[in-house]
Amino acid sequence: MRDPSYLTDSLSTIPPASMPAQIQTLTGILKTDLDKVFLVGGCVRDILSGRDPEDIDLLAVLPPKRLLDLGFTYVDPKTTIPVFTMHRGDLGKIEIALPRGKESGPGAMSDVREDLRRRDFTINAMACRLSTGELIDPFNGRRDLKDRVIRHVSEAFAEDPLRVFRAFRFACKGFTIAPETMDLIRTMDPELQHIPPERIYNEMMKAMAEERPERFFIYLVKSGVSRDVFREIHRMLDVVAGPPEYHPEGSTFNHAVNVLKFVAGRTRCRYTRLAAFLHDIGKVETPENELPRHIGHEKRGIEVVQRFLNRLKGDNRCRKVCTEIARHHMKAERFRHMRRGKQMRFVNILHKMDLIDPLLHVVEADYGKDISPVVAPFREVAGYNTAELGLSPEDFEGK
Repeated sequence: MRDPSYLTDSLSTIPPASMPAQIQTLTGILKTDLDKVFLVGGCVRDILSGRDPEDIDLLAVLPPKRLLDLGFTYVDPKTTIPVFTMHRGDLGKIEIALPRGKESGPGAMSDVREDLRRRDFTINAMACRLSTGELIDPFNGRRDLKDRVIRHVSEAFAEDPLRVFRAFRFACKGFTIAPETMDLIRTMDPELQHIPPERIYNEMMKAMAEERPERFFIYLVKSGVSRDVFREIHRMLDVVAGPPEYHPEGSTFNHAVNVLKFVAGRTRCRYTRLAAFLHDIGKVETPENELPRHIGHEKRGIEVVQRFLNRLKGDNRCRKVCTEIARHHMKAERFRHMRRGKQMRFVNILHKMDLIDPLLHVVEADYGKDISPVVAPFREVAGYNTAELGLSPEDFEGK
């Protein structure tokens, strides 16, 4: 990452040295139309943050025919935004959109500002004119980027309810959601019920890959929204994690947040991180008369995890990792006290599912005990083939 020293209030253009190398190639393709083509959205945000953009997002205030003449192909994106694409070996896929909600015409700047007004967050509502590097920032996105604030641009935010979960995901990058945006999010709960669950799952899993994944769930419960899709998560707030001498953090939700924070410092695996958060979710099914203890919560957790991820249409590997960690996390903590044969069988099961490291991360976070040195010799043996064990494969024929 470069030093974003140009995040200043006096900035009026993006320095050429901060532009991605691909832009030089684009200027040759777009030729004389550079004055009507703009870098927009996350692309500008990334450049101002000193990062190389993940994608080059372009907006063209040009007639569609002109883009076709330049070699672009129209693609129906099944949205209100016309998109044109071109494939280049040196650049990959190039996408150019026309302004949102309006046909491009002679009022180039008004069209660009209207497009920016309809975007999700102020930090994504900036544009840069390709010909001059002129920065267009009508909603103070640069200020919010500097202050690490997620703020909706306008009432158009509510046009796409998925933006709620995108806001939670951006919070995982270290941003704070502005109070007025949280107020708006709370009014959008009815619309969230119509989002396809797999799209919500995708946002959640993207959040799990970020620097502070626990903030996805913190903002979820803080907003109080999506109580149907995330019903078990909301219930975790009202269930004690266990006897206070063992769980001074209070609720099962707080305990899950702490475990996820710890595991996020050990691995970037999204599935392991989510499994860390869900490992004790079976506690929401503990009968009230058994509280504050949670005898058998790991068995209850298997069904709760499966129900939750089935509702969100999670992928098979995610279901496997989260379910098995919920099932085995108590057994792993008792590993030292098992008989050696049982230890070997347990490690062998985990080895076959490639779950040894994920489970060890969760157990260390859950109990504050690192049992990996105890597991290490069993793990080594679990990875041996018959020859390495000094056994002849022929001895096992027919068995």
